[in-house]
Amino acid sequence: MVFTKQVFALCLVVLTTGCLFEGKEKRIRFNHNANITDVIMYGDSLCTDKGSTPHIMSIRKDCKNGRTLLELAPIDYNYRVIFLALGTNDIRQGITAVEYKEKLKSIIAENIICVLPNPIPNISSDDHRLAAIEVCGMYIDPTSDCNVSIGNPDGIHYISEDYESLAACLSPMI
Repeated sequence: MVFTKQVFALCLVVLTTGCLFEGKEKRIRFNHNANITDVIMYGDSLCTDKGSTPHIMSIRKDCKNGRTLLELAPIDYNYRVIFLALGTNDIRQGITAVEYKEKLKSIIAENIICVLPNPIPNISSDDHRLAAIEVCGMYIDPTSDCNVSIGNPDGIHYISEDYESLAACLSPMI
């Protein structure tokens, strides 16, 4: 009986330690009192159009053409859900997957859902996509999870059906 109590006490200490210290910054950043409608998307040109995903979903957006993740600052963590849809321009501008991953680590919070960068024709995007998968607690892949086809002939930008597919995929998360 004494052994069981010791094992139980040890398990309790281990569990408590993880809850108190692991990812502590994430808990501080998250606003548990935010309203259920408080949702924002941070992104690049894939969310600037009037027919883009944030418009379809009727959520706030902070989107700028050509924006990289490294250029993103500051993030308003007072939203209940934050969609982070950045990475394509980082890949196109030659920002390494290591730099991309470090920036993600510095900003990630429990209320952020990462939208993985799309595969880019003739440019390897696998390392950046894997970095986001490793860092983001929650992520979604537009092409495999949401059936986004990247219908624009440039192979990067979306057409209206792509925006609608992504919106339909992200909506249940809010």
